[in-house]
Amino acid sequence: MTNKYLILTDACCDLSRADLEKNGILVVPMEFSLGKEVFLTAPNKDQLPISVFYDKIRKGERGGSSHITTSSYINFLRPYLEDGNDIILVTVSSALSSNFSHAFSAVNALINEYPERTIKVLDCLNIGSGMDLILTYMADNKAKGLSIMDNYLDVYDKIAFVHTWVSIKDYKNINHRALLSLPHDFLMKSFKMRPILHIDNCGNMALANSAKTAKVAMDLLFNHVKATIIEPTKQTVFITCDINTTDALALKTRLTSELKVKEVKILSSSPIICLNSGLNTLTISYLGKMRKIKRPI
Repeated sequence: MTNKYLILTDACCDLSRADLEKNGILVVPMEFSLGKEVFLTAPNKDQLPISVFYDKIRKGERGGSSHITTSSYINFLRPYLEDGNDIILVTVSSALSSNFSHAFSAVNALINEYPERTIKVLDCLNIGSGMDLILTYMADNKAKGLSIMDNYLDVYDKIAFVHTWVSIKDYKNINHRALLSLPHDFLMKSFKMRPILHIDNCGNMALANSAKTAKVAMDLLFNHVKATIIEPTKQTVFITCDINTTDALALKTRLTSELKVKEVKILSSSPIICLNSGLNTLTISYLGKMRKIKRPI
């Protein structure tokens, strides 16, 4: 008989509380600051309702987020291991956060402490909506009866088919400055251009296009999806957004009417993602043509 196992992730995913409970996914909390206050992401309770969070950001309050430390991972995982659970821990892309490296260190320490347990950590090489897709797929595998190792290996391979595109309001919101030279950065800010980015084969944010208007940005996103999606009638596409639900709904309509996508889920961006990308960010993830991904380890 195989041991029971749990699926865990960090707070960079955007799945709702209902989705997390339905799929049996546990979230390792992350700290974030807003103004002079510090909060802990907690999907099981509304420490700061997302609508209130968005409103504070819209009014100009500044904030930031902290990575999960190795000791925090150990303290969070240990009770579940004590209860006899095996664990798969899925983290945000290691190219964008140190969460994976800290989780890896924590798992190595816990394996020595609990040699009878199976503990796997998976770098999803993605963010937000991409994590939501991967976690939902993994939960479906578990519901179908896949063992922890079969599930881990299946999702490890499936990551190469996950495509993620991001539309950001303007270049002022990009925190990944390595994407742009300073002259290009200044020029794009001056013209208030909207960057279109994608998660590249290394799990990093890469610039793909620039758009002058929101409509052009949505057209570009849709065309990228159209060019790379596989079997749209059989899959669920994940979209995350914050205050601008109009573009998300319009994109959903095009996906279902023109590409005949089976289902489109629109989710609210988590505070962690929003603090790093700014308001008016939209992310879309789906299964597409195989990518030649490059894993750190």
